[in-house]
Amino acid sequence: MAASQDIRPITMLKTGAARLVRDACERGTPLIITQNGLATAVLMDIASFERLTNAVAMLKLIELARSSGRPVAQRSVMKRLRARFGAPR
Repeated sequence: MAASQDIRPITMLKTGAARLVRDACERGTPLIITQNGLATAVLMDIASFERLTNAVAMLKLIELARSSGRPVAQRSVMKRLRARFGAPR
């Protein structure tokens, strides 16, 4: 991600929210919103947000299985992942 190109001041959000949302959706990359020169928020399209939250959930499931202290069969893990996220694309 080229974060330096995706930084916008909060005044742009205030005056052109619809344009920024459209840009985020078309590009599929998050926009960093700054306030007083500091990064304070991120604007991203819903598809990217869902992929991100699914990836975090998958990592949590993997870490939970790993930290349980007992071995878990790969087949069992894959079954849980498919149940949670559907078949791989």
